[in-house]
Amino acid sequence: MDILPFIPPFIAIVISLMAIYLTIHQTGLQHKNSKVLVFGQMIEHFGSPEVREYRQKVRKSKILIQLAEEYPNNISNLKILLIGISRAERKEIDDAARTIASTYDRVGFLLHQLDDSKLEDDLLRMHGDVIFNMWKLIGRLVIEEFRTPEIKRYAVYFEDLALKASKYEESHPQLTNPRKNWTPQPFQE
Repeated sequence: MDILPFIPPFIAIVISLMAIYLTIHQTGLQHKNSKVLVFGQMIEHFGSPEVREYRQKVRKSKILIQLAEEYPNNISNLKILLIGISRAERKEIDDAARTIASTYDRVGFLLHQLDDSKLEDDLLRMHGDVIFNMWKLIGRLVIEEFRTPEIKRYAVYFEDLALKASKYEESHPQLTNPRKNWTPQPFQE
């Protein structure tokens, strides 16, 4: 029996299997790289100058601080609190809250689409406290003012992300407020 007629088909099968392996390997690398790129975009959303500025405005708003201190009991009547401020301050609060809500909602949506628990864990480790803090400050505005009968699902991915951040902070108390017992030290040369 002559083996010569079987060698070309055998070589063709080996080459085909190698091509399939390389394609699968390349696809896996591309998928991993795309996740890294999306994660980078998420971090860019959090760190953009506009979002940082709006976070500062939200953190300085006395009304939103009061709402955050009441979280999750929601004692105050939000509408009455908002009546007591000027139009300019109300516009500033609304603009800041809407920008933060839509930014964090986009991040929550991207995280949901990626469906990657390690990536989610990394994001919550890096920004979970900020995400939850922002939700405590503006969550009532989102739910009671920005969600309307026409827009019932406004910032739902932000709300989900904040809930996950809250659970993450509870389950990782060593990461919550690492400077709790820290006191500033004078500078020494």
